[in-house]
Amino acid sequence: ADQQVFRELNRQARQILPTALTLDMKTAQDTEIPQMVDFLKSRKGIKRLRIKNIRESVLKITLTALLDKNFTFPALRELDISHNEGQVTLPLLEQIRRLMPKLTFLNIGFSDIGAAGAASLARLSQLRSLDIEGNHIGDAGATSLAQLAHLTSLNIAGNQIRNAGAASLARLSQLRSLGIEYNQIGAEGAASLAQLSQLRSLDIKDNQIGDEGAASLAQLSQLRSLGIGRNQIVYAGATSLAQLAHLTSLNIGYNYIGDAGAASLVQLAHLTSLHVGFNQIGDAGVASLAKLSHLTSLNVKGNYIGDAGRDLLRQHLSLTEITF
Repeated sequence: ADQQVFRELNRQARQILPTALTLDMKTAQDTEIPQMVDFLKSRKGIKRLRIKNIRESVLKITLTALLDKNFTFPALRELDISHNEGQVTLPLLEQIRRLMPKLTFLNIGFSDIGAAGAASLARLSQLRSLDIEGNHIGDAGATSLAQLAHLTSLNIAGNQIRNAGAASLARLSQLRSLGIEYNQIGAEGAASLAQLSQLRSLDIKDNQIGDEGAASLAQLSQLRSLGIGRNQIVYAGATSLAQLAHLTSLNIGYNYIGDAGAASLVQLAHLTSLHVGFNQIGDAGVASLAKLSHLTSLNVKGNYIGDAGRDLLRQHLSLTEITF
């Protein structure tokens, strides 16, 4: 039983993708860790590594075993240590930075690293993709991450980011994808994010940007996917968003756009996926949405749609998924 994790490592090493490994520390015995670390050191070609279920005793032993200052993982580009809340400490982050200097992808979501941890990660200068969701980094952490000039993808959801943090993130001019939902961003913060002119995908659900913020985001002319649910948007905001001519996916659920707002969205001729649930839309709004000829997925749950509206949507030739 004590050798179970190590045997699993060896089994994975013989698989089709020997450069990708997953370490599940849940069943690892403390006495096994040095052996596992020696195994990792022998795998200089590892490119992708995921470590799950880190616990404090395992962490301390691992750090001790990796203390050789002359050792690095020269080929490692992708690391996933997400969902290890409370165990990813500053010493571990510093060790990651030293051992894995060429990381381009890092998922450290839900690990509770705080603003100090974000400051440490900002020294990983080659990062292209970072998932740091749910880490309580705040505006100070966002300001640190703005140093990562090569980032093209950032998920910073659920981090208590306000307008000041959004203003800092606006310096990440190479971003193509940004997830910043479940924060505390208002219209001023949305205006800052509108400077990210290369964005193709933006998820800003569950903030407080309102119609003014929606008008600012309508400047992001390259957007293909937008999540803007739960942002206190009414008809005027929907009208602004209708300028995003390249959108193929829009989630504007849990707002207040009504039938007039639904009618304005008809201008988004390339939409294939639309979520307008809980928006005070009736049969008149449905009649407008039915004109979107490329829609394949539509969520209209929680609106005021009668039998006539339902029948109209069921007759829509391209729709393969409808949620009432």
